[in-house]
Amino acid sequence: MEKYRANTVDNHFNLLHTYELQVGAPIPSFESHNFLKSFIEYEQYWEKFYMLLLLNSNPDMVGKRIVMGEANAATDLKKIKEMKVSSTYSKPQIISSHSEKNKNVIEQTMNIQEIRVLEVKLYIDGEEQNHVLISVGEIGSNWRILNMS
Repeated sequence: MEKYRANTVDNHFNLLHTYELQVGAPIPSFESHNFLKSFIEYEQYWEKFYMLLLLNSNPDMVGKRIVMGEANAATDLKKIKEMKVSSTYSKPQIISSHSEKNKNVIEQTMNIQEIRVLEVKLYIDGEEQNHVLISVGEIGSNWRILNMS
């Protein structure tokens, strides 16, 4: 919600020094667009992790291409529809942490007191995954995820 409230035309312009009416830009008097843009960015981080769990749970479907008219198309499509997540993440382990000094306009508007970049190690079903960088910001007494890669 803080990101959504800070996602204004002025903040966008101050951050990028330009404004172009396009998909990622906040639009005045179009609250649902501005909210949806902020929400979708937030959801994309979690979607990456869910997709990893789903693919790990169903390794036979990784890279599976189904073409209509092929002999196994109906069977393979049924397998896709029945896929479930059975894999789990371990508790994340922080490998390194450092403070980020520069705050962009949106982060300043959100009143973020401190930003830390964490390198995190994750395991799926006991197998180590590529490390993830997570930017977190302290707002009041809470820490919030700002970005993940």
